[in-house]
Amino acid sequence: MQGQNFNLKNRVHIIPFLLITISYLVITTFIYMFLYDECWSCSDSGVVIYTLGFLFACGICMIITISIIRTERMRSQGDTAQTFKRFGMFNRFGSRIWSFEHDFTCDKPLSLTFLQNVDRAFKGITKDVDFKALDFNDRDRKLINHESRHFCASEIFRTSRGTRYSLVLRTEAIGKVQSFSWWVVAGGYESNTKKFVTVSLSPLTIWFWIIPKLRGRTIVRNSILEIYNSDFERIDATARLRIIQRTTFKELVSLLEENGVDISYLKQQSAQIMNITVAGNGRASFGNIIQGQSNSVDSRMGSA
Repeated sequence: MQGQNFNLKNRVHIIPFLLITISYLVITTFIYMFLYDECWSCSDSGVVIYTLGFLFACGICMIITISIIRTERMRSQGDTAQTFKRFGMFNRFGSRIWSFEHDFTCDKPLSLTFLQNVDRAFKGITKDVDFKALDFNDRDRKLINHESRHFCASEIFRTSRGTRYSLVLRTEAIGKVQSFSWWVVAGGYESNTKKFVTVSLSPLTIWFWIIPKLRGRTIVRNSILEIYNSDFERIDATARLRIIQRTTFKELVSLLEENGVDISYLKQQSAQIMNITVAGNGRASFGNIIQGQSNSVDSRMGSA
């Protein structure tokens, strides 16, 4: 479901609709005429049965595709455990557009306090924030045992054009060394045009993605997600990225300063960290996503 403020006319474009519909009519007619003219052993009823069988097989492929998309949508909204195989950890949320990591030494564990402070800070900005604990499970077959890592994530903003901006947090401690990381992930809306094309062409394309899907290496729903391309979307993206980065970075600096951790290097980085530009060749590479690319875009912001 799209938000109540969703402001796009999410309709199926007439050109792909006509092209695909006409193509199916032509193919069905060709199959019927070929069987009727060439297959002397087939009766008239047999020709009809074979033609309807072709349409039935196509319908089964479409139903399977719709079912997979619906299941993936439900899992992305409700599951507290996300599974992947080797790559694509954030695929269910969208594409990574920004990330940051900072390591420091402190005798006192600060992970829980940091997560609580970030949650409280964003709830002061928007009431829709709801950070939840997530387990990411790597089911790589080359591993002797499956690996699991704990994260915390929440959707922070959603534009009127359906783009979702989520923040994923992870904290880790190895002895006295603690590591705080976060990722900003952008996800699009379900385009009805892409959905129609994906489902309609599934009798032809299902043979290419069904095996990777069964192996857990692809998410079919990602093929129908779209981030709207407009100047206003870039303006909104810049503003929201800056708010997320400034808020999270401010909470990190405040917490470390309160606990006597040296933050001089972080202060030196602050100008670079906040230099977010959303453009085709910008630092955040968000323009690449807006241009229609659904692949992961991961521009490392820096490591302290």
